[in-house]
Amino acid sequence: MLKIFKRMLLIRCLRKSWTDKDVGSTALALLLALAMLATIALPLTPRGREMLVRAHHLRVEPYAAWSILQFLPSMYSYANRVWVSPVPLDESTLVGSGRFPDGTHTEWVNHYPPRVITFGIGRAILVNEKQTLHYYLQSRFCDIQVDSHYIAGSRDGRVEVQLVEDGQLHVE
Repeated sequence: MLKIFKRMLLIRCLRKSWTDKDVGSTALALLLALAMLATIALPLTPRGREMLVRAHHLRVEPYAAWSILQFLPSMYSYANRVWVSPVPLDESTLVGSGRFPDGTHTEWVNHYPPRVITFGIGRAILVNEKQTLHYYLQSRFCDIQVDSHYIAGSRDGRVEVQLVEDGQLHVE
């Protein structure tokens, strides 16, 4: 096992930069090693999994912690669902037992569900149709589920987004 560890490219680069007293290369190799360890370790604990899922909802506090998480590779094994509605939805509608109001649609997204608000067609709808929409986001990973409710609209060609704190839904 020690032989394999010594042969790893990152370890070889770290050893060489350390012996050559190359501070920049040593710092870069240490940052890469730290990112590798975090990428492996965070999903192993419930708190780490929750932090990773919350990062996909833009809900990690403080902002500095969210910023640091952006350097790690995005996880693609989440179930990310988005409901978009012109009116607020209740929990029964989101679990599938209620009827969706007219104009409501749902979609599955790869990662970072809030992107549906500010990118592409979502942004165009908000800016051009000048309407306020409710976005319900749900992400699941292993035993962790994070739900968010955002309200978005446009004013003077700008998209304004607000997180509804008391609108968190815990759909089972």
